[in-house]
Amino acid sequence: GYLSTEGQARLSFKVGGVIDRIYVKEGEKIKRGQLLATLKSTEISSQVQQVQLGLEKAKRDYQRVENLYKDSVATLEQLQNARTGLDIARQNLLQAGFNQQYSKIYATEDGFIVKKLKNEGELAEPGGPLFISRAVSSSSKWILMVGLSDRDWALVKKGDKATVQFDAFP
Repeated sequence: GYLSTEGQARLSFKVGGVIDRIYVKEGEKIKRGQLLATLKSTEISSQVQQVQLGLEKAKRDYQRVENLYKDSVATLEQLQNARTGLDIARQNLLQAGFNQQYSKIYATEDGFIVKKLKNEGELAEPGGPLFISRAVSSSSKWILMVGLSDRDWALVKKGDKATVQFDAFP
Protein backbone atom coordinates (compact mmCIF):
# COMPACT_ATOMS: atom_id res chain seq x y z
CA GLY A 1 0.00 0.00 0.00
CA TYR A 2 0.84 3.67 0.06
CA LEU A 3 0.88 5.79 3.24
CA SER A 4 0.51 9.54 2.84
CA THR A 5 -1.28 12.60 4.18
CA GLU A 6 -4.31 14.49 2.91
CA GLY A 7 -2.52 17.81 2.27
CA GLN A 8 -1.19 17.52 -1.28
CA ALA A 9 0.30 20.42 -3.26
CA ARG A 10 1.43 20.66 -6.88
CA LEU A 11 4.35 23.09 -6.71
CA SER A 12 5.19 25.04 -9.88
CA PHE A 13 6.80 28.18 -11.28
CA LYS A 14 4.51 31.07 -12.26
CA VAL A 15 6.63 31.76 -15.34
CA GLY A 16 8.16 29.38 -17.82
CA GLY A 17 11.85 28.83 -18.35
CA VAL A 18 14.74 26.41 -18.17
CA ILE A 19 15.16 24.73 -14.78
CA ASP A 20 18.51 25.76 -13.34
CA ARG A 21 18.68 23.96 -9.99
CA ILE A 22 16.60 21.42 -8.10
CA TYR A 23 17.60 21.25 -4.46
CA VAL A 24 15.50 18.27 -3.26
CA LYS A 25 14.92 14.63 -4.16
CA GLU A 26 11.83 12.45 -4.08
CA GLY A 27 11.03 11.32 -0.56
CA GLU A 28 13.06 14.12 1.03
CA LYS A 29 11.65 16.04 3.99
CA ILE A 30 11.06 19.74 3.40
CA LYS A 31 10.48 22.73 5.67
CA ARG A 32 8.07 25.61 5.01
CA GLY A 33 9.93 28.38 3.16
CA GLN A 34 12.75 26.09 1.98
CA LEU A 35 14.05 26.83 -1.54
CA LEU A 36 13.24 23.80 -3.69
CA ALA A 37 14.08 24.86 -7.27
CA THR A 38 15.07 27.82 -9.46
CA LEU A 39 14.84 28.76 -13.12
CA LYS A 40 17.80 30.10 -15.11
CA SER A 41 17.68 33.81 -14.41
CA THR A 42 19.10 35.16 -17.68
CA GLU A 43 15.79 35.68 -19.49
CA ILE A 44 13.83 36.85 -16.45
CA SER A 45 16.56 39.27 -15.34
CA SER A 46 16.75 40.64 -18.88
CA GLN A 47 13.00 41.27 -18.89
CA VAL A 48 13.25 43.14 -15.57
CA GLN A 49 16.19 45.20 -16.92
CA GLN A 50 14.24 46.07 -20.08
CA VAL A 51 11.26 47.22 -18.04
CA GLN A 52 13.53 49.31 -15.75
CA LEU A 53 15.02 51.00 -18.82
CA GLY A 54 11.52 51.62 -20.16
CA LEU A 55 10.56 53.24 -16.85
CA GLU A 56 13.62 55.51 -16.95
CA LYS A 57 12.68 56.59 -20.48
CA ALA A 58 9.06 57.19 -19.49
CA LYS A 59 10.24 59.39 -16.58
CA ARG A 60 12.45 61.43 -18.93
CA ASP A 61 9.64 61.76 -21.47
CA TYR A 62 7.18 62.86 -18.82
CA GLN A 63 9.62 65.44 -17.40
CA ARG A 64 10.31 66.79 -20.91
CA VAL A 65 6.59 67.10 -21.75
CA GLU A 66 5.82 68.62 -18.35
CA ASN A 67 8.46 71.33 -18.93
CA LEU A 68 7.11 71.97 -22.43
CA TYR A 69 3.57 72.16 -21.06
CA LYS A 70 4.67 74.76 -18.48
CA ASP A 71 6.12 76.78 -21.36
CA SER A 72 2.82 76.38 -23.30
CA VAL A 73 4.57 74.39 -26.04
CA ALA A 74 2.98 70.98 -25.31
CA THR A 75 -0.74 70.35 -25.02
CA LEU A 76 -2.59 68.99 -22.01
CA GLU A 77 -3.27 65.83 -24.02
CA GLN A 78 0.47 65.31 -24.59
CA LEU A 79 1.11 65.78 -20.87
CA GLN A 80 -1.64 63.31 -19.98
CA ASN A 81 -0.33 60.78 -22.52
CA ALA A 82 3.18 61.08 -21.07
CA ARG A 83 1.78 60.59 -17.57
CA THR A 84 -0.12 57.50 -18.72
CA GLY A 85 3.06 56.14 -20.32
CA LEU A 86 4.89 56.65 -17.02
CA ASP A 87 2.13 54.90 -15.06
CA ILE A 88 2.16 51.96 -17.50
CA ALA A 89 5.96 51.66 -17.18
CA ARG A 90 5.67 51.57 -13.37
CA GLN A 91 3.03 48.83 -13.56
CA ASN A 92 5.18 46.84 -16.00
CA LEU A 93 8.05 46.98 -13.50
CA LEU A 94 5.78 45.69 -10.73
CA GLN A 95 4.67 42.84 -12.98
CA ALA A 96 8.21 41.91 -14.04
CA GLY A 97 9.39 41.96 -10.41
CA PHE A 98 6.46 39.78 -9.38
CA ASN A 99 7.27 37.27 -12.13
CA GLN A 100 10.94 37.28 -11.14
CA GLN A 101 9.97 36.50 -7.54
CA TYR A 102 8.02 33.44 -8.73
CA SER A 103 10.90 32.01 -10.78
CA LYS A 104 11.80 30.12 -7.60
CA ILE A 105 9.79 27.45 -5.82
CA TYR A 106 9.61 27.46 -2.04
CA ALA A 107 7.98 24.83 0.17
CA THR A 108 4.54 26.00 1.25
CA GLU A 109 4.34 23.62 4.24
CA ASP A 110 6.49 21.24 6.25
CA GLY A 111 6.26 17.84 4.62
CA PHE A 112 7.98 15.75 1.99
CA ILE A 113 8.41 15.49 -1.77
CA VAL A 114 6.23 12.71 -3.15
CA LYS A 115 7.21 13.09 -6.81
CA LYS A 116 9.69 15.14 -8.85
CA LEU A 117 8.25 15.57 -12.34
CA LYS A 118 11.12 17.33 -14.18
CA ASN A 119 14.90 17.56 -14.08
CA GLU A 120 17.51 20.32 -14.28
CA GLY A 121 17.91 21.63 -17.82
CA GLU A 122 14.34 20.83 -18.83
CA LEU A 123 11.83 23.48 -19.86
CA ALA A 124 9.21 24.26 -17.23
CA GLU A 125 5.95 25.68 -18.54
CA PRO A 126 4.11 28.37 -16.53
CA GLY A 127 2.00 26.72 -13.84
CA GLY A 128 3.11 23.21 -14.79
CA PRO A 129 3.92 21.24 -11.63
CA LEU A 130 7.54 20.43 -10.90
CA PHE A 131 6.90 18.66 -7.59
CA ILE A 132 4.05 16.96 -5.81
CA SER A 133 4.42 17.42 -2.07
CA ARG A 134 2.51 16.33 0.99
CA ALA A 135 2.15 18.37 4.16
CA VAL A 136 3.05 16.78 7.47
CA SER A 137 2.14 18.44 10.76
CA SER A 138 0.67 17.51 14.12
CA SER A 139 -2.80 18.02 12.63
CA SER A 140 -2.15 15.98 9.46
CA LYS A 141 -4.60 13.23 8.67
CA TRP A 142 -2.85 10.13 7.41
CA ILE A 143 -4.26 8.03 4.60
CA LEU A 144 -3.39 4.46 3.69
CA MET A 145 -4.19 3.48 0.12
CA VAL A 146 -4.05 -0.22 -0.66
CA GLY A 147 -4.59 -2.15 -3.83
CA LEU A 148 -7.22 -4.85 -3.61
CA SER A 149 -8.48 -7.25 -6.21
CA ASP A 150 -12.14 -6.79 -7.17
CA ARG A 151 -12.95 -10.00 -5.27
CA ASP A 152 -11.30 -8.68 -2.05
CA TRP A 153 -12.78 -5.19 -2.53
CA ALA A 154 -16.29 -6.66 -2.60
CA LEU A 155 -15.65 -8.31 0.79
CA VAL A 156 -14.44 -5.18 2.60
CA LYS A 157 -16.96 -3.12 4.55
CA LYS A 158 -16.64 0.19 6.34
CA GLY A 159 -15.53 -0.41 9.92
CA ASP A 160 -13.72 -3.69 9.19
CA LYS A 161 -10.54 -4.10 11.23
CA ALA A 162 -7.16 -4.56 9.59
CA THR A 163 -3.59 -5.07 10.72
CA VAL A 164 -1.03 -2.87 8.99
CA GLN A 165 2.73 -3.38 9.12
CA PHE A 166 5.38 -0.95 7.83
CA ASP A 167 8.96 -1.91 6.97
CA ALA A 168 10.13 1.55 8.07
CA PHE A 169 8.52 1.17 11.52
CA PRO A 170 9.25 -2.34 12.84
